[in-house]
Amino acid sequence: MVVDRGRPVEQLGERSIERTQRVRRELGVADDDIVLVTIGRQEYQKAHVDLIAALELVLAQRGNALLLVAGRDGNASPDIQSALAEHPAAANRTRLLGHRDDVGDLLAAADLFVMPSKYEGTAGAALEAMAMSLPMVVTDVEGLRGVLTHDRNAVLVPVGDRASLAVAILRLIDDPVHAHEIARRAKADFDDRFRLDRSVAAMIALYRRTIDMGR
Repeated sequence: MVVDRGRPVEQLGERSIERTQRVRRELGVADDDIVLVTIGRQEYQKAHVDLIAALELVLAQRGNALLLVAGRDGNASPDIQSALAEHPAAANRTRLLGHRDDVGDLLAAADLFVMPSKYEGTAGAALEAMAMSLPMVVTDVEGLRGVLTHDRNAVLVPVGDRASLAVAILRLIDDPVHAHEIARRAKADFDDRFRLDRSVAAMIALYRRTIDMGR
């Protein structure tokens, strides 16, 4: 029996047009900006440098793309600064927000969630994006197999492939119908498997079954 990791939806809140507009105003985001968000501490694992390089490619076709990066400074912070220096167009359209306690708001403000990680377990940020009905571009890492399926509830790309990352981002930007379908399925999967109350109930059932087997 597998007990899926759960996330409390109450902490994230609900996605709504009013909330999206409010948060975007507070962040100073323009009405026509296409907001990409990634969430994760600034460490090698999270591969922010790959996303910055991919953003440069995206901006060549979609100059109104804007990347929000939420997560505390870490060992990769100098590499991120170097990547921004190497990619001036991306630097101009990237905001390093640092540690944030308002992840639900950031997800509500975004048009697309991107996770370019080199490796992950069952990434909590991806589950939160699912809960908030965001279309996702995610690297095809082992920890998320069985959670995300390519072109069903996310678009998966090879780890470290910056060109593929950019193509996938542009694909979802240019095909809002497909993006909406991916987000809808991701939300349905979250509700079915990853709500915290469901995980708690499954864990209790597992303990009860274990106790019964030992009697």
